[in-house]
Amino acid sequence: MVLRDRARLFSERTAGVDKGGRPFAVIKLGGERFAIRCENIREFSDLKDLTPVPCTPAHILGDTNLRGDILTVVDIRGPLGM
Repeated sequence: MVLRDRARLFSERTAGVDKGGRPFAVIKLGGERFAIRCENIREFSDLKDLTPVPCTPAHILGDTNLRGDILTVVDIRGPLGM
């Protein structure tokens, strides 16, 4: 509930800047909008070639190699109850 209220608040603001003057990116997930401060985003990228990780929860989709960095890909819809 708290996350949905925060997402609604961020989606209603305009010009891509919160009250503190910091830019953010708005993403749409499951029909809802979420705002993430740009300082917390390294990049947006299409991820390919996921390697499954055994014995992990269902929301862990796998690992991928992005330009030499091994990243774990997480589907956040489950933990957010979406």
